[in-house]
Amino acid sequence: MSTITARRTGEQAGRAAPQRPARRPGTRKVGRPAYGAGVGAAVWLVLVLVPLYFLVATSLRGSGDYLTAGPLSIPEAITFEAYQRAFEVGFLRFLTNSLIVAIGAIALVLVVALPAAFATGLAIAAYTVVDAYGVRFTQDPLGYITWIMVLQGPVFFLVAAATRRGRLLRQLRPVWKVGLAGGAISAAAYGIVLWAQLSGALAGIAALRETSIVFAALLGSLLFKERFGAVRVAASAIVVCGVLLLAS
Repeated sequence: MSTITARRTGEQAGRAAPQRPARRPGTRKVGRPAYGAGVGAAVWLVLVLVPLYFLVATSLRGSGDYLTAGPLSIPEAITFEAYQRAFEVGFLRFLTNSLIVAIGAIALVLVVALPAAFATGLAIAAYTVVDAYGVRFTQDPLGYITWIMVLQGPVFFLVAAATRRGRLLRQLRPVWKVGLAGGAISAAAYGIVLWAQLSGALAGIAALRETSIVFAALLGSLLFKERFGAVRVAASAIVVCGVLLLAS
């Protein structure tokens, strides 16, 4: 009896849940069309093409046609008078000057700025790895940072004394309290980073440490009334994106 009941139950389950046909290799499921993306792409295309069409159409129409017809209308009589006039007033010389300036700026970026940025990143990565290795080897963040300060402090003092000479003490008097407070805060922040490097992921800690650039930009804008322009906003956004990528 139980065998017959099980057989009937299996037959009913087979009829109730028919198997779906297998998908052919190389095919994929087609999702819903992205109407919003299409509308955005169309609007962006119009914003790009309309000014370009206006420039070309204006350059190919005569002065009389420009005054009688609309700015987006098709030129009734195509003329190259504007191009001829541009070459007569020295367009090639202006173009050459612009190319020289642009090529010089690009060359400076490629030869100087790009290697400098790479060297800066390499230096940051190097001292981050050295600090992580040192603190994990000693297992003592306080002792490690103490020796770092003891070894670096006299060197900086000697460099300052050699470059400023008799002016050093006179320049230190009005700012020594602020300098000591800044040094203490810097040492505390450095100690927190070393403590985190004992057990945390080095890449995430290093990326999180570089977010101090964002806070420095905000403090500069709030306390010192520095201009928080588009360049700082873009740089801060890049830093945040880098942190999110490393944390994901």
